[in-house]
Amino acid sequence: MLKDHPTATEREQSYAELVRAYADTGRLDKMQKALDAFMQATPKSPLLPQTLYIAAQTAFDNRRSDMQMTFLGIAIKDFPDSELDEYMRIMQTNGHFVAGAYEEARISAGAHIQKYPNGKFTADAVYLHAMAALVLGETEVALNEINAYIEKYPSGGFVPDARFRAGSCNYAMEKYDEAASILAAWLIDYPTDDAKRGEVLATQGDVFVAQGKIDDAIKSYQAALDTNVFPNLLPDDILGYVLDEMTKHYQAKAQFGAAAKLWEEFARANPEHPFVVNAAYWLGKLLSREGKHDEAIEKMGEIARRYISDPARDNVEQLLTQMASIMGRNPKMGADGVRPAPLTSEQISVLINKELVTDENREIPTVRARVLFIEAELESLRKNTKRAEELMLQIGVNFKPEALSAGLLGSVGDRLFADGKLELAKTYYDQLVLLYPKSNYVDFGYVGLGELAYLAGDYETALTHFTNAIDRAGARYKLQEATVGQAKTQLALGKIDQAK
Repeated sequence: MLKDHPTATEREQSYAELVRAYADTGRLDKMQKALDAFMQATPKSPLLPQTLYIAAQTAFDNRRSDMQMTFLGIAIKDFPDSELDEYMRIMQTNGHFVAGAYEEARISAGAHIQKYPNGKFTADAVYLHAMAALVLGETEVALNEINAYIEKYPSGGFVPDARFRAGSCNYAMEKYDEAASILAAWLIDYPTDDAKRGEVLATQGDVFVAQGKIDDAIKSYQAALDTNVFPNLLPDDILGYVLDEMTKHYQAKAQFGAAAKLWEEFARANPEHPFVVNAAYWLGKLLSREGKHDEAIEKMGEIARRYISDPARDNVEQLLTQMASIMGRNPKMGADGVRPAPLTSEQISVLINKELVTDENREIPTVRARVLFIEAELESLRKNTKRAEELMLQIGVNFKPEALSAGLLGSVGDRLFADGKLELAKTYYDQLVLLYPKSNYVDFGYVGLGELAYLAGDYETALTHFTNAIDRAGARYKLQEATVGQAKTQLALGKIDQAK
């Protein structure tokens, strides 16, 4: 119709329906082209605001926030009097917030409040305005706005969250008594199955710690853990934080048994949770502190066997390192005053295989590589550096990169690099960066690739890799190497001031 009758009076409706048709079928690129043609042909069409709104919603549903924000920006700028204007403004504010653009979220929320002081979504805009300030670190400003929201909208949908945030703000401002009072009232006023309860209890624990009430803090943290029941599960970051805080405070009180029981009960109740490997690590560490070395190794081995064949579980290496440290300890003196001889390398190898290898997993390459890794760790602890290096080199020579976890890819890559096997090392670094970009160990890959590019004289590429190790990966393990790498490549490129 548009092709054959480009000037017909029906063309505006046709453009609108064409955009909608592409939107309904998820063809976003064609949707955008049709919308661009619509705006170019009839830029003041009264059908454009609704069409832009449909396109923005479709972009959001398809996780194209860039496209969504473009459409919303056009609609708000070019059609300020549209009946959909307020809808699109709150959508824009939410979009900025979700994208982490908190300054922009605060600006758009402020504009919304100014234009629609009593609008349908003004309460939402007021709260998002306050939350943006909070995330930006303007704690006192945020607290004032949160309290104003609670006062103006006492029945508002965000009031439970607002009251919790008010407690958190007071805690951040070191007003611990006010924070404690607000959080205690929240726990009384809202149901025990409220999804926010665990986070409130965790923050209450933090307040008690700040007040020096460690026993009360442990009770609050434990209560937070007790809320971790489907469907109101704690987010992993809060769950991990609570477990770590309880462990820290139990250790400070020398209650190692209580801390071990905490992790043992967690592992039993959550057998498939990613933190179960952390549980095994802590069980071994805590039981070992109590002198229960055999029990520590047994419990760690039991959990390690569940995950040792999965290369995606990159925290298994941390667990194996902890097991090695316990296995490698010199035996304590017996009641007869005689100290048993340390285990030989052969005896330790037998022990490792007993704890980690089964009939079902013994031929899996990932398992075999990890057995060599823990043997290398033990040899390193026993100062047999040459043997440890030989074992790591065996992994690199005998196993394909795809069989290895992120931690092993980094360590083996470094071993191959040190041994002069540069091309082979590169395959391990490449696999690490491509397959595990979010791993804690990915900076091994970036630094390794940077060193290889530097040796080849490709300084621009080397600088990119060293910078990625810091900016993308956070340089958790390789900050020194990444920083020196940046400096020497900048020097090679003649960027003297940056290098300095």
